[in-house]
Amino acid sequence: MVLKKSHILILMVCLLAFNNHSLGQSQMNSVFSNSIAQPVQKNRSQISVDLKYAESIFEDSLSQALQIIEENLEYSIQEGYKIEQAQSYFILGKFNEQLQNQSIAITNFKKARGIYKELGETSLEYELHHRIASLERSLNNNDAAIANYERALLLALKMKSKTKEINSTLLLGDLYLEKKKLKKAESYYKEALKKSEKSNKTSFIVQAKIGLGKIAEQKGENATAEKYYTEAQSLAEKNKLDDLANTSFYQLSEMYVNQNDISNNLEIQQQAYQYNQVNGNSNSILNTSVNLSQTYLEQGKNYEALKILNENSVHLNDEGNSDIKRDFIKTLSDVYDEEGLDQLAKFEAGRYQELVDSFNMNKQLKDEQLAQKNEFLMNTENKMLLMEKDREVNQKMIDVLQKEKELNNDTIKRQRNITIGLIAGFSLVAIMAFLLFRNSKQKQKANQLLVLKSLRSQMNPHFIFNSLNSVNSFISKQDERSANKYLAEFSKLMREVLECSQQDFISLSKEIEILRLYLNLEHFRFNSHFDFSFEIDPAIQTEEFQIPPMLLQPFIENAIWHGLRYKKEKGQLDVSFKQKENHIEIVISDNGIGRENSKKTKTLNQMKMKSTGIANAKNRLEIINDVFKKNLEISIEDMDKQSGEGTIVQLKLY
Repeated sequence: MVLKKSHILILMVCLLAFNNHSLGQSQMNSVFSNSIAQPVQKNRSQISVDLKYAESIFEDSLSQALQIIEENLEYSIQEGYKIEQAQSYFILGKFNEQLQNQSIAITNFKKARGIYKELGETSLEYELHHRIASLERSLNNNDAAIANYERALLLALKMKSKTKEINSTLLLGDLYLEKKKLKKAESYYKEALKKSEKSNKTSFIVQAKIGLGKIAEQKGENATAEKYYTEAQSLAEKNKLDDLANTSFYQLSEMYVNQNDISNNLEIQQQAYQYNQVNGNSNSILNTSVNLSQTYLEQGKNYEALKILNENSVHLNDEGNSDIKRDFIKTLSDVYDEEGLDQLAKFEAGRYQELVDSFNMNKQLKDEQLAQKNEFLMNTENKMLLMEKDREVNQKMIDVLQKEKELNNDTIKRQRNITIGLIAGFSLVAIMAFLLFRNSKQKQKANQLLVLKSLRSQMNPHFIFNSLNSVNSFISKQDERSANKYLAEFSKLMREVLECSQQDFISLSKEIEILRLYLNLEHFRFNSHFDFSFEIDPAIQTEEFQIPPMLLQPFIENAIWHGLRYKKEKGQLDVSFKQKENHIEIVISDNGIGRENSKKTKTLNQMKMKSTGIANAKNRLEIINDVFKKNLEISIEDMDKQSGEGTIVQLKLY
């Protein structure tokens, strides 16, 4: 039984109490200095400078940046510098946010937020609520995001900052809209619109109108939605708010598409295109020209589509390997293809593929770099956690030692006696707990072994019953010769099954031998329904590898009786054993009617009876994995996902 840290701490305190009357102040200082290394002396302004420098070199030298933060955070904690602690956690949160470690970033930001709240730094607390809300939103934790934005809104009201207040209100509207709570979302958007108009915050007015347009559209009030979108578009255009103007154009276009209003959709896309042309927004020009050309293409106006694309291909030089650049070239290739310009279409298709390949290669490289940075960051996070725990333990030890020093000799003597009793009591409790735990584990294992034997005994009658049904079928057809031959083979199979049924594990070669016997019997009866094949990887040491007996037979039986038996044409059953890097992969595949179709073919009586073969096999796997610490995995899926025909059973034996 492993003692918890709290138990170890109590025992240490108790032992220290024995000699506490002779422990002076210098000895206490020695204990403290031994547990915490003395840092290099720094002033608070230097710590702040170091942390800002660490943040500035994050992209180029992550390991150095993390080392700087780690050292300064440790020093700040030891010296009780709260603001520097918060600053360190804030920067760590930003690092994790950039490396897409959302959950860890949230933890860092919460630590920083707690300190800023304690210090009354309302503005920084507001910013952290927004950052946490944004991360929670990215994790689809909308309720947590709403809670943070609501808290941020209260802080904005406290600071009397209209900009922060309206921003939080709009974001709450967005989240409630995502949650389909239209009434709540509408109230936030209207409140944001009212405050924005009063404060003359144009960008917020546009955002509020777009939000209200989305709500009206979801309610089916298309005329109202069009009014809001148009007003937002006009206001954004007038004030050169390019991104919001393009968002308004997009919302109008999508609404017209949903209404199948081709004329208005084309008109609004032309307006968006002209707006971006006039304002020289190269990225937006490419985007709107792609959308417009695709609309022309859908209407069979290939010439107009080609004209738009050719006019704006010059803007591709301003773009890197972006989504819009790839979409532009892909659309150009499609237009050439529609026009029958095969060479040009092929050329543009080649350019598109080169960009896609380059993008994928760069993405792979970035992912590898990201993984490396994450490894550095995780190491630092673990060090931070250990440092905090160590500080808590050390502080508790120091507090206890200081209190004990003030007690008189009588108190120390009484405490020593109590300590002896506590140690004896803890020891007795620990021994009893260990014995109870061990006894419980032994009983649990015994029960699991009993269940395993029970499942194994259930499988044999199930198999025998189905086999005897096959014999009965031959007898009913008065096919005495087939019945005799079948019984001879069946008796051989039963001898093998009974020999193995009392063993927890048998060799893979023995399991394969049993499966071959079983398949020969079933094929003898259903030879017009299916053929089968066995494939065994020569690299597998079948005599050495151990497997639970009769583990695979229920899956093969299921494939024959519920999949291949009902197939109109002759089916195929394939069983393969392949040696992988660290496991053996067994695949049982059939091209039968599939699981769903099999359920539909069952009679009323069959539907009332529950098949136990597959369920027992799965239960056996779970118990074997738990009791014998084996790693056996199973997956069952349809061969054809669309029609539901065919079944593939995959077992991995580690």
